[in-house]
Amino acid sequence: MSDLLLRIFAFPFAPVGEGLRWLSFSGGAGNVVAWVIYLMIGLFPFIILAALARKRGSYPEDLLLVVLAILLFAVMYYMVNPGAMGGNLRMIPPAMGHMLMGGAVWSVVLAYGLIRFVRRVFAAGEGTMMRYLRILLYALGAAFGIAVVLRLTDMFTAAGRAQSDMDTAFSVLRYLTAILPNVLNIWVIRAALRLLTALREDHYGEGSVRTARGMSRVCAVTLAATVLSVTAFNIGQLLFAGRLSDVHIEISFPLVPILFVLGALLFARYTAQGKALKDENEGFV
Repeated sequence: MSDLLLRIFAFPFAPVGEGLRWLSFSGGAGNVVAWVIYLMIGLFPFIILAALARKRGSYPEDLLLVVLAILLFAVMYYMVNPGAMGGNLRMIPPAMGHMLMGGAVWSVVLAYGLIRFVRRVFAAGEGTMMRYLRILLYALGAAFGIAVVLRLTDMFTAAGRAQSDMDTAFSVLRYLTAILPNVLNIWVIRAALRLLTALREDHYGEGSVRTARGMSRVCAVTLAATVLSVTAFNIGQLLFAGRLSDVHIEISFPLVPILFVLGALLFARYTAQGKALKDENEGFV
């Protein structure tokens, strides 16, 4: 697993834990400060819960903040005192243990954020929903970008371990084939953001219809390029199998690009039909 991925999931818990451990061993005053910071970190979700309850009442998903507080107390304790880890956590490298514990905390944060996001979307008007959708698209773009960076770091590591020049070439091609869908999905997100801008300017205008159809073409190219790249890589492995030390055939079914394509095509059709109906009504009046 990429070292960068380990650091991402462990951040900021592992660095904070190391800092608290240093404070704890620095002396009596440092130990008191470390305990105060540790308690503040664990109690922070309860402070947020109290503030939210006072502002807008309580919702079922707020129980995740209680889970988060309990998890933070446990995770930060083990980050400060790695020797106290028990069970399987003591059998794995420290970096992996930090990643698992940090990932558990971030999973709770993500779950709470997504549930709150869905609740806000259901209660929002069209303008607010468009803004939330734009934020979600930017977040997806960032996630795809991070995936590209992680794959690139793994690619260079794997290429350095290859046994021959041919193995190196196909190792690089394997990772580039895996990276391509993420790059193309960023292209799709860019087209989707342009469509949202066109809809904000004129929901039934020619620009919106044209942009929606353009997004359909982008999704279609993304789907075709993803499938063809995997197919070409598999055929290449068969052609050079005798010179490769490892042959790994993959069958890819890019569900996300397919959903993008179908969604864009349907949206383009409904947008065009809506504009035609609007023009007909205006002509009748």
